[in-house]
Amino acid sequence: MPRDIPINTFPRPPLGGVLIERNALQKTLSFRRLEQQARQRAKQLVKDAQKDAQVLQEQACREGFQQGMLYALQQVATYLSDSNLALSCWQRQLEQQVREMLGASVSHPETLFLVLDEWLSGLSAADMSVNIVLPETMKGRHADVVSRLAGESGGMVHIGYHPGTNVIFRCGEEIAEFSPAEFTDVGSHRLLVRNHPALNGDCCRLSRDALARFTEYCRTLKDENIHNSQD
Repeated sequence: MPRDIPINTFPRPPLGGVLIERNALQKTLSFRRLEQQARQRAKQLVKDAQKDAQVLQEQACREGFQQGMLYALQQVATYLSDSNLALSCWQRQLEQQVREMLGASVSHPETLFLVLDEWLSGLSAADMSVNIVLPETMKGRHADVVSRLAGESGGMVHIGYHPGTNVIFRCGEEIAEFSPAEFTDVGSHRLLVRNHPALNGDCCRLSRDALARFTEYCRTLKDENIHNSQD
């Protein structure tokens, strides 16, 4: 089945045998920048918390340990919460960009040909007619694809539509179903794990380090308060 398929310039093999558009792949350039920004922001939040804690320590000596300690707890807890929220936000942005990239690939008209060819290559009855059931949302966007399928198959491919979101192929008793949504979800997870395997671990480690420093600071305040009481 002849076709003109764009050349994939992605440095890794195509995911699941599906080509990805060049302009969609360019979005991956921002992944490392977002990751670096997330780490730098989280570290800066911890540093700011330490500076504020030092100021609050002096305030506690003047106004009383209990009041200063409570305020310190509130401020540092806010910093830790903000850092976790920021990291979660950047993680969601990464996931959204990957889903958009893969969504653009799945919606490309040539994807249907690739999926159909891959499925037909595994069938022994290649001379049988093929029934393809497309989502109704593809009627307008994939009219040229439908025409090519009908023309190149010599009437051996029959096109139908259904209200669902999956593409269904039937050849004799063989049935296959392609889910664009499932492909996007699974593919985005694989890409994130492959390119940013340590991101979640780094985020958790930053939170643990911040909590450990805060605990040590509270212990220092307690020891100083006991020492001042003895004096």
